[in-house]
Order: sequence, then structure tokens, then C-alpha cells
Amino acid sequence: MLAAIVAGAVTQTGDGLGLISTVIGIATVVGGFIAAMITYLLRRRSTTGRVATSDAEVLWQQSQAMREMLLKEKEMAEQQRDKMIEVNAHMVPVLEKIDAALNTMGATMEAFLKERERA
Repeated sequence: MLAAIVAGAVTQTGDGLGLISTVIGIATVVGGFIAAMITYLLRRRSTTGRVATSDAEVLWQQSQAMREMLLKEKEMAEQQRDKMIEVNAHMVPVLEKIDAALNTMGATMEAFLKERERA
């Protein structure tokens, strides 16, 4: 293929100057393509499996910090919940006694008021 392009260039221009400029143009395009491929392959290989760009790395670090903070808050909330359960476990019998006493007082008051209405 390259030979056909060179032959066509020589035929059209009639001298070697056109041939040289054509070869230089082709070499430039091919060299640019090869350089781009090498850069792409090296860059892809160096960043595979890693978050290395500056913005992505900052976002990753912030999300990791947020996860750690949320896990700590969750553990703290669980501890507070456990403490409240313990406190409520001690309070329930006391509240049941108070409720029973209030029910007794209410019944006594009703009986008293009924006696008073009859008299």
C-alpha cells in the first residue's frame, strides 16, 4: 500500500520533492498514532484498579471518612439504646406499682363519691 502511494506521488509530481513530503506526512500520522497508543496503554496500565485522579481520590477519602463517622455514630446509638433498655427494665416494675396504686386510689375515690351522693 505504501508503495502504491509513493508511486502515485512520484507520478503526479514528477520529482522526488513531492515524494519526500508525502512520506513525511505519512510518517507523521503513523508516528502520532503510535505515540497515542503507547500513551493510552501505559496510562491504562498504571491506573487499573486504583482511584488515582485528584478529584476521585478526594471524593473517595471523603466517603471513607463519612462511612467511619457513621459507623461510630451507629455504635454510639446502639450503646445508648442498650443503656435505655437497662434503665427502662428497672423502671417498669416501679411504674406498674404506681399504676396499681393509682387504680386503687381511683376506685377508692369513686366509692367515696358514690357514698357522698347517697348521703
